[in-house]
Amino acid sequence: MLRMLRRLLVLTAFAMVTVPALAAQLGDARSLAAIRGVVRDSASGARVFNPAPVEKLAFTEQDPLAADQTLAWVSGGLGRATGGVAGVLGVDALKRQHLISVRAVAVTTGNLFSPGDEYWDAALLYGRALQRPRSIITASSGLGVTGRKHREGLFGGPGTRAPTTISLPFAARASWRPLSFLGLGIYGFANVNKEKSFVGAATVIELGRLR
Repeated sequence: MLRMLRRLLVLTAFAMVTVPALAAQLGDARSLAAIRGVVRDSASGARVFNPAPVEKLAFTEQDPLAADQTLAWVSGGLGRATGGVAGVLGVDALKRQHLISVRAVAVTTGNLFSPGDEYWDAALLYGRALQRPRSIITASSGLGVTGRKHREGLFGGPGTRAPTTISLPFAARASWRPLSFLGLGIYGFANVNKEKSFVGAATVIELGRLR
């Protein structure tokens, strides 16, 4: 399952980069074709070719991160992580290419009736973003804390709790944003610590100022 999610994350990231770029190039090609088109001469009414404006005009794709504005959103979703089911919550702020994130991940293994582990992290991350008009890809890392509890099951004992420890979190995101306030993405996460390192991915919904 995790292998399929990782492959889907890579394919989505590739599509987020290539599709908007190809669409922008196609739009420029259509604009050039329109300017190079045949027009009517005002005096004779004859159809004549008018290439002159082509050399005078320059077509540039506006970088969505060029504007000096701050984007912010909240996100949440469910997915899979090492050995179990994961839930993700996050708050992100983006200015130009600089991304600041606060995230929480909770993972549970086993089920209600059998022994298992519950572990979580809370982290502050800094990263960089590659944004297009309707998509974004980010990668970040930072510093966090993580905890773990071993659960004995419904009919077992209270379980044992490991001490909270410092951890090294990582995150990557590929999102499609059809609306200025709504996005859908895949969020990959990892946490390295001495108690229980884990890796996973989740499908998330984003709400906020996205562009």
